[in-house]
Amino acid sequence: MNKEETLARFEPGRASWNAWAAKMLEEKKQLEEAEEWAVDVYGKGANDATRNYLERAKVDFSGHAFDDNADFSNFIFPGNADFYGARFSGNASFWETQFTGDADFIGAQFSGNANFGIATFEKPVRFDSAEFSADSGFNALEVKSAFSLAGANFHRPADFIQAHFEEGPRLDNIEIDRERGRFVPAIRELPAVLSAKGWPPTDSISFWNILSSGRKFEAAKTTIACWRALKRLAIQAHDHEQEQFFFRRELLARRWVIDWPLHAKFWFGLFYGWFSDFGRSIPRPSLWLLGLSGACAWLYHALAAMPAGAKACVAGNGSGQWWAAIGVSLKNTLFTAFSSADKIKQSYACLYGVHVQPNELQPSVLDKTFQPVIPDFVALIGVGQLLLSTILIFLILLAVRNHFRIK
Repeated sequence: MNKEETLARFEPGRASWNAWAAKMLEEKKQLEEAEEWAVDVYGKGANDATRNYLERAKVDFSGHAFDDNADFSNFIFPGNADFYGARFSGNASFWETQFTGDADFIGAQFSGNANFGIATFEKPVRFDSAEFSADSGFNALEVKSAFSLAGANFHRPADFIQAHFEEGPRLDNIEIDRERGRFVPAIRELPAVLSAKGWPPTDSISFWNILSSGRKFEAAKTTIACWRALKRLAIQAHDHEQEQFFFRRELLARRWVIDWPLHAKFWFGLFYGWFSDFGRSIPRPSLWLLGLSGACAWLYHALAAMPAGAKACVAGNGSGQWWAAIGVSLKNTLFTAFSSADKIKQSYACLYGVHVQPNELQPSVLDKTFQPVIPDFVALIGVGQLLLSTILIFLILLAVRNHFRIK
């Protein structure tokens, strides 16, 4: 059918549409039983009877503007469905809709809520470059062929909870706008929370009681489940970059909803984001490591007990205390400096001196048996630096693994 015929067929409603669809599917069954049904690898009719059927069974809503709510729930599409560039100003419902042919939603614009829950797609479906401005539901969706969201733009996380795909979906260049603050659901439900708590209060009400009720906001918890479902889709599609992105958003959505400051996961997520962007950034932990090394080198120099340049920095080579402090910092950062153990001992001696007998002066030349002074506070700083450096190096290696998809 052409566009005018399609709109005329849609006008009477679901019952009339599905009666026509059932008649068309019965005709297809008869063609198959008579062995007159023939399509090529592209799904095009390979004989006149099949081509005639496909032409009459297809529907064309391409470029159509649905000014009001569009209700296609429980509709049956007996052939290809073309919604290319369609504009839905209101809500669009395709709840439990059956698509037996190809479905094309490329460039479609959904200004209201879009609901494809429990819909079935037997042939390829494409939502490439589609835009979803409000809530979008694909929960319990069943797709038996290819499914593409390449370049689609979601203003809110889509709901793919319990969606089933027989082939990995395509998620290239999908964009999901950052929600304006994770407290938005809490703010919306705050009046109900206060009312449930008896506000204005007849007795005392604590701020913690309000927060504890706020943690139960169902909208926010659903958002977390949506990110988790999207992560599962990315894993199925072997899209490692999107998998990492969705994992990041899941952890962010959990914060202040499920994870609170009294929970270890709250601080794990907080520091994991600060120091490595949730395992996605190589520069961030590298810069933290560089900053840690510089700060500790400054501390080691600031705590030096020996006068600057004294005895040619004890070792006799005149390298200076700053270089000694940098050497000590590198040793605690990279587990070992790029020099011998004797050189590290010289660096400590340059900064803090060596152990000598009472009333004995610091030596100007070191023998092989000297023992440098390492103040307790300096040793404590070194232990902390070593621990933090180990974590940061691990985060760098983790980011390298994630970036290059190393198994």
